[in-house]
Amino acid sequence: VMAAEGRVAEMQTAYAEVEVSYKKEMQLRKKYYNQIEDMKGKIRVYARCRPFATYEKEKQCQMCVDFKDDMSCVVDNGRKIKPEFTFDEIFRMDSKQSQIFEGVSHLVQSAVDGYNVCIFAYGQTGSGKTFTMYGKRDDAELQGIAPRCMRELYELIDRETDFEITVSCYMLEVYNDQLVDLLADKGAKDKLDIKLDKKGVVVVQGAQVKGPLKNFKELYDWNEKGMNQRHVASTAMNAESSRSHLIFSVLVESKNK
Repeated sequence: VMAAEGRVAEMQTAYAEVEVSYKKEMQLRKKYYNQIEDMKGKIRVYARCRPFATYEKEKQCQMCVDFKDDMSCVVDNGRKIKPEFTFDEIFRMDSKQSQIFEGVSHLVQSAVDGYNVCIFAYGQTGSGKTFTMYGKRDDAELQGIAPRCMRELYELIDRETDFEITVSCYMLEVYNDQLVDLLADKGAKDKLDIKLDKKGVVVVQGAQVKGPLKNFKELYDWNEKGMNQRHVASTAMNAESSRSHLIFSVLVESKNK
């Protein structure tokens, strides 16, 4: 019995040592992973060229972008000197939604590791910003960056063993130079103020934060509710064009178990 108890004590000690080593390795993995991301550049710019829309085909529009490689392109503006632009990566007209997501999916891991990350879509009306970010709800292959990031987030959380992670969110739009809370309860008239918190992080005081959100569906449902509250209108280029700037913020908090 004494020998068995001694053996158990030795195994417990060995297990504790392995656990400590494992946690140290995980911390180093997170540190080096995010150092590599920083080396790539804290700000990365990608360009995506969408296919011709139906009305553009009917007008027999011509391609004005010449892709030199996967990082640079030349724009034919009708002038003698044609400007050349360089990006971290260029996605051409035949690019898939999954390819776009692959270019930014690593940022979800950084968010889980405690880093602030932002994915920002910029372009003129009808350029495909909403499609790139959200895609089509009822088609898995055409889903955009946002729903794919939400799903990836919870897959990473499910694999996490050392931390207890909680997720919450808020959603705003800037419409006619006014901040609007898209997830606010009916009748709520809280004033929204943009401030810096003690950590230097931009926060919106008065915004209704929803959570904790236990799974992908809960987060996705709140996102859908906010999307349905957005201001939209018909334009010459888009039947349901977004008429506002959208901000969907996912808050990830980690605590040691």
